[in-house]
Amino acid sequence: MRVEDGPSRGMGSKAAAGRDAAAGKASPDDHVHRGLRHSLQESQTALRQSREELRALTASLLDTIDSERRYVARELHDDLAQKVAHLVFNLETALQTFPSSLEKERKLVATARDDIFNLVDEIRRIAHQLHPSLLNHLGLVGAVRSFTREFERREEIPIRLVLRGVPKQIPGRVACSLYCIIQEALRNIAKHAGKTTSAVTLTGSRNHLEIRIEDKGIGFDPNTPVRGGLGLISMRERARLMNGNFSLTSKPGKGVRIKVRVPLKEKLAK
Repeated sequence: MRVEDGPSRGMGSKAAAGRDAAAGKASPDDHVHRGLRHSLQESQTALRQSREELRALTASLLDTIDSERRYVARELHDDLAQKVAHLVFNLETALQTFPSSLEKERKLVATARDDIFNLVDEIRRIAHQLHPSLLNHLGLVGAVRSFTREFERREEIPIRLVLRGVPKQIPGRVACSLYCIIQEALRNIAKHAGKTTSAVTLTGSRNHLEIRIEDKGIGFDPNTPVRGGLGLISMRERARLMNGNFSLTSKPGKGVRIKVRVPLKEKLAK
């Protein structure tokens, strides 16, 4: 067996690296580490840029959706509903000209008139859900009152509406976004909460608005993907675009609580 005294190759490499460092030279390990740091910085920059582009795209998409909803709502309410209402008037006029001997025909026309009259109400309800004209005329409070009454009647889910210190003048985009969040939250309650009660609280101060939507339904685990996830994403994004905070708390069997707090005097995010 031959035994050689002296440093091993590994020791020699370390010693060489030490001599390079002492001489002010970069070792191969330094080059590797520098390259890794550079790659990591590039990846982080690309990730930030992708995130910002995605947020900008989402904001543009939400603006487009809101614009299209306003357009469709206006067409439904001002055009289609008016034309159908005119048809009801024509049927009513025709009904007055029918002789009493045509009792069967009179009943058929009267039934058609009533069905079309109900259709007018349905068209106006859909238009109101898309974009309530009350939001422009009566502001956020009036629109929320109207929507919660209609929701309560249609879904048979009791709602306790609480309004505290809400300012009369609210920026249009903020009012529209908060209204859409309340709409989406209540629709999720109707779809997923089961037999329950709910509460909507809108609180205002000089600088902030806060909304809370709560239910006593079946709840869910927020860490588990759930149906209606896109609705939650849109609510979060609307809050972010107002430079606001969005929080959701829930447990199975314990209902859901959503809270959104937005500033009133900051520029909106893009």
